[in-house]
Amino acid sequence: MSSELQFIGTATGNTIYAVIIAANSTRANNTSETMEALNVANWTEYAVSLTETPASSYFYAGSFPLWITTAGDYFWIPYKQLGGSPAITDDILVGKPGIIVWNGTAEVQVGTTIDWLKNVKEGDNSFDISNPAQFQSVVKIKDTETDLIRKNLEEADGTPIVDLNTVIGKQVEP
Repeated sequence: MSSELQFIGTATGNTIYAVIIAANSTRANNTSETMEALNVANWTEYAVSLTETPASSYFYAGSFPLWITTAGDYFWIPYKQLGGSPAITDDILVGKPGIIVWNGTAEVQVGTTIDWLKNVKEGDNSFDISNPAQFQSVVKIKDTETDLIRKNLEEADGTPIVDLNTVIGKQVEP
């Protein structure tokens, strides 16, 4: 897969890169292909290039490192490179990081999960709870994403198709 990291900039011709951060705050070191605690001396090794494609389009894209084979939620932060190489002092381009839900080989598509949830009826126990991939991007929903998914799970008149709290409550053990 490619172009999982996508960013729309406010200018063209910039050198943009992303830094991948795991949920445990370790950074993806693309040289040693390991996750490590922040080490400023290794900053250039954290950079994943985002290329403006097509030229002058304001659209920058890059690939999530395939060497990362551990499934989980990963944050990525886009930076504008100010000097000759990536530096921790480069400009951060967004207020909040992007999120990639990674299954170990590819990005988990949230749209697929939403489509699946639209077909689940409240009280339906026919789905396979032993398959965590079905729930990976639902269980870890954050505040603003919850509202977005709830909206996608409502009929046009606002009637819920499925109670997301009930579905999640049945699937998640404390």
